[in-house]
Amino acid sequence: MAKKTENASASAPVAASAVRAAGAVLVTVGRLRRRIRSVNDTADITLSQASVLARLSKSGPATASGLAALEGVRP
Repeated sequence: MAKKTENASASAPVAASAVRAAGAVLVTVGRLRRRIRSVNDTADITLSQASVLARLSKSGPATASGLAALEGVRP
């Protein structure tokens, strides 16, 4: 029984650390999202189009269905 108590208390700091890290990631993603949107407002392409161009630039030629599969969407 004492061993379970030790494990529970040992995992508590890890859980608190994970919660703090998740909060930091959430804040950072929110800031990045706002920044991308502010920059994109003046661009001539959508975020989806930019994503496709970035994918093609990194991976080379691809079909529409191949790109959709990589992006996790339907063609």
